[in-house]
Amino acid sequence: LRAGRLVIDMTPWLGNSGCIETFQTIQQAMEQSRLLQFAYTDRQRQKSRRTVEPYRLLLKGMRWYLDGYSLERQDFRLFKLSRMQEVILSDTGFVVRNYHPEDKVHPNFQDETIVMVTVRVKGNAVERLEELFGANIFTEENGAWHTVQISLTDDARGYRFLL
Repeated sequence: LRAGRLVIDMTPWLGNSGCIETFQTIQQAMEQSRLLQFAYTDRQRQKSRRTVEPYRLLLKGMRWYLDGYSLERQDFRLFKLSRMQEVILSDTGFVVRNYHPEDKVHPNFQDETIVMVTVRVKGNAVERLEELFGANIFTEENGAWHTVQISLTDDARGYRFLL
């Protein structure tokens, strides 16, 4: 590839500029094989402290994740960067484990119920759904309105997405 053909700009248009510092700290920890310590809020809003061996950063959809080995859980886990706070680069190093990243990414979390929803949208909502699901999912109704069928989790997160 010629230089400049792929650009990943971590600066947000609006919102959380702290993710850039988190991203840089994680990169440094991976380069130096050093542990990361942070506060984490999971999908159920439960808070915990984690010490993790960082192995890779993953951009899935439009969200960044840290793929690492949790010392507390004694297993590999994915951590959403937006849910990480107080990220600290530890002085403690680690020996890289036998790691197979292809086993770690699943299209859906197994403990969630997925439902199909038909939504009628117009204006900026069309652009947002197009970014997430692709342009070929829409059925144009009468000019400005579009109908789309999408899959969402049948929980508060799915309902928030609809709102």
